Amino acid sequence: MEKFVNLWSQALAAAVAPTDSSITISDASALVFASPTDYYRAVVFQSGTSHHEILKITAKSGNLLTVTRALEGTSALAFNPGDSIEIRLSAGSLDNFAQLDAPEVVFQGNLLVQGQSLQISSQIQTADTQVLLNDGEVGPGVTNQRAGLLFARGSASSYGLHFDENNDTARLGEFCGVVAVTGLSGSFAVGEPLSGATSGALGRYIGLSGSNLWYIPFGSVAFTSGETVTGANSSATATTTGASTLADDTQALTTRADEGPFLLDGSLAQWDGVNKRLVAVVGIKDEDNMASDSDADLPTQQSVKAYADAKEDRIVMASGTNSGITANVGDYFGGTPAGVSLMGGATITGPAGNFAYDGNWIWPVHPGWYEINLKVQLDFGSVTVADAPLKAFLVNGSSGVVAESFSRSTAPLYGATLALTYLRYFDGTSATKVGVSIFGHRYGAGSNTTISTNWQMVIKRG
Repeated sequence: MEKFVNLWSQALAAAVAPTDSSITISDASALVFASPTDYYRAVVFQSGTSHHEILKITAKSGNLLTVTRALEGTSALAFNPGDSIEIRLSAGSLDNFAQLDAPEVVFQGNLLVQGQSLQISSQIQTADTQVLLNDGEVGPGVTNQRAGLLFARGSASSYGLHFDENNDTARLGEFCGVVAVTGLSGSFAVGEPLSGATSGALGRYIGLSGSNLWYIPFGSVAFTSGETVTGANSSATATTTGASTLADDTQALTTRADEGPFLLDGSLAQWDGVNKRLVAVVGIKDEDNMASDSDADLPTQQSVKAYADAKEDRIVMASGTNSGITANVGDYFGGTPAGVSLMGGATITGPAGNFAYDGNWIWPVHPGWYEINLKVQLDFGSVTVADAPLKAFLVNGSSGVVAESFSRSTAPLYGATLALTYLRYFDGTSATKVGVSIFGHRYGAGSNTTISTNWQMVIKRG
């Protein structure tokens, strides 16, 4: 920072060469350097001539001054003891001052505002990546309980993003205080601090809407009815006609360790009260095929539905109705039945994708264990069968019967229902294809009988 001393002039105590970077004077006690960036601008006059040099005094040690030579178009000269050095206002000094009527004001150093508020009616742009609020706090937290950004919305509640020291959370949403007032004296300034004479409540003025005074509360203390509210800058006053209320419709963005969890970058996160940060608890994945097979992450609703929809194609149901299967007269209780029919020649079909079909045969195209459920209903028509052995067969395409269900009636009946559940391994090729056969045999009536069937086969991935 450039500094000044009124009417300061000293004589050189020693000769100065054009190449010297320090000079000695008779008394430097009036020059004070409170900061390493402090400096004084001075002019040295060459006795007996009209020559001079402008230089900058940047430090001192006793009466020895450290200087920067030949400023503002002047040249480094030789000086003799007794030549005069004076602190004067130069064009360079004036150029450093902000021109308030200029289209652009450039500050080389920091701008420090000592007042209660700084009002700017245009955009604020910064090249920094961080804005520091509540600078200079000396307590263990935000003394005024809240610090953040507030967006004025006229007569509507203000919208804010702030940190609330009361519950250790960052909050976002509508938030402000309101109190009914009367007897306004003076004009409150937007942004100035407010205080209650009786309650000690504190806040920052937003505006008036009718008889309602809107403000940003500092802390949880409310204004009480009948007390005087005073503006710290304007000295304006008003008397409350009721207690103040808070319009708080904010939501927490971060929480203490006993609250949460929250969604952060695709992961469930919880507030770490010790380290004051959000930490991931469990990840969330959007994988339609669940390929990662994670035991720590959760799937999205969409991926669960997509996976379930795909799994439905691993289930197939084939069914049909057949007639003309002949039950022979005679007795049969074992061996391979000679008259087995393959469902009367029915063709098995189903959805494409995970199953293949070949006329009366079906097989999964993905190797693995599958559960097969077969249900067959047989109808003997109007013939009463005194005692009929009935069988349903699950038939392998290359090696015959792989499973069967047997039923032997002990009472007169007109038909029977057979059920078969079987778990088997398919290798994904037609070598393990399966089909359905039944065998019905009636005896005691003295003639052959035609059997009708309704059947259903369901295959699903184990």
